[in-house]
Amino acid sequence: MNNLNLTELEKSVLKNLIDNLYAEPGFSDWGVNDIASGLKLKKAVVKGVIGSLVKKGICYVDDEFD
Repeated sequence: MNNLNLTELEKSVLKNLIDNLYAEPGFSDWGVNDIASGLKLKKAVVKGVIGSLVKKGICYVDDEFD
């Protein structure tokens, strides 16, 4: 993850998403509330980090995330 210019928060959120992948490769239904709870972060912070990861092309959000 060092070559992607990720912040520490982005690395933490991305790791949390990866750790909770299941069923289909690259798919997770792990939501913002799950991530925020697991990392003990505010929901707004997690939404911002996911938005940043989407802008960097690292992840994709299928639906409006909550």
